[in-house]
Amino acid sequence: MSVRRQCELLGMNRSSVYYRPKTPDEEARERKEKIMARIDWWSTQNPTWGARKICQLLRMEGYLVSRKTVSKYMGEMGIYPIYPKANLSKRNFKEAIVPYLLRSFEAHFPNQAWSVDITYDVLNSFYDGAALISEVLDAAKKGMPQNKLRRGLTAEEATAAYEEAEELSSGVISETKKAINELYADIDRINANDTLTNAEKYTCTSEKRREMLALTLKAQEAIGAYKEKYITGMNVATNMLYAGTIAHIPTAYEKLPQTFRDDEGEEYMQWAKSVYDATGKTSALPHPSTTFSSNGIEYNVDDEHADGFLKEYKTAYKLYLKQNGKQWAVLSSEDKLEILKKAHEKARDKAKAWYLDQPGVKKKK
Repeated sequence: MSVRRQCELLGMNRSSVYYRPKTPDEEARERKEKIMARIDWWSTQNPTWGARKICQLLRMEGYLVSRKTVSKYMGEMGIYPIYPKANLSKRNFKEAIVPYLLRSFEAHFPNQAWSVDITYDVLNSFYDGAALISEVLDAAKKGMPQNKLRRGLTAEEATAAYEEAEELSSGVISETKKAINELYADIDRINANDTLTNAEKYTCTSEKRREMLALTLKAQEAIGAYKEKYITGMNVATNMLYAGTIAHIPTAYEKLPQTFRDDEGEEYMQWAKSVYDATGKTSALPHPSTTFSSNGIEYNVDDEHADGFLKEYKTAYKLYLKQNGKQWAVLSSEDKLEILKKAHEKARDKAKAWYLDQPGVKKKK
């Protein structure tokens, strides 16, 4: 009996019989995971960015993706940009209706009545300030921080401005962004808790928002002090024509721990530096971090174990490159960069495991 007749008798569509599932593409799955990880990272840096902005950033990083693909992945991860939604002026009937006290009042001379505008978005102001600090760092990496700073700064002041901006970015700004994300997660958990009444939810979320506001204002104070010191009075039009003095900004290679710079003549460092010079990617260099988390616990390698930590990292880093760099001469710059990144990951995991095995470390936390 033919397949067609069998399908007629069973009331089935022939396409269901002929269908063969596609073989999963492992390479495509790994690429998707990498892109989704970068989307998550960029959206954390600035929650107001949508698919268009993140698509541009991914293309700058070398990922050939379309806006629709980015939008699809963002939807799968539940990531949505934060921006004012429609119908914001609808009245919230849960709150008390405050009477307008000046409705029948007539002002007859100046300063008799005042109004206050409370629509200023504190969070957006913080993210704008963080973006400005990021622009200073980008300009400094090109050796011309004066393009973003006040005119007339000396080379020493420009270098100090870069160092303070880097400290701000990796310190207060980074910590505030992380705290904001955690507080938003707390608010989502409170709103999803069906055991709480609406009034209880409002009380709890209001407390979280007050905490968020306090943290943001503290970060803004630090950013404002930086702007007052180095940026206030900047004239963009004249700064574009101002050559200024070239400030020496330490490169990523110059910032490496001394133990790696001492090995400048060794093959593994020559490989890393050549890829760094060719691509400009700091991830090509060994970059051990003495601060890491494990099982939700933050660890900071103390001075007593710092040398041993770096030694374990360097040993694992060199071993991985020796085992996987046998065809180094014929590899492309992109393939070399991937090998160096994996060498860092293996070395990082090895050093972390060594540190956690040290007596008394897990008790410190």
